[in-house]
Amino acid sequence: SYQIFFPVPLGGVTNLQVTNPTHTTLTASWDAADGNVQGYKVIYTPVAGGLEIIEQVSESTTTTVLKSLSPNTQYTVTVLPVYPEGDGQTQAKDGTTSE
Repeated sequence: SYQIFFPVPLGGVTNLQVTNPTHTTLTASWDAADGNVQGYKVIYTPVAGGLEIIEQVSESTTTTVLKSLSPNTQYTVTVLPVYPEGDGQTQAKDGTTSE
């Protein structure tokens, strides 16, 4: 007989918050993911459609300011940890810039 080994699912961040809206910025913060995290990808996209922007931050970073946004626009912010084996699980939260 033989055994099938399933890879351990990679982790994700918890407690993602999108706060402190200004005309052109939002602040994303999260609690660190478990395991051998190499960094985080922060992806933000206008809910109504538009350019997806991906930023990579260091593994010690758990808050970042998203810049050059459009005023009075709702964005979906997705954060995921990056592991040696690949990308972890995504967490998403919406936030809206001020007018």
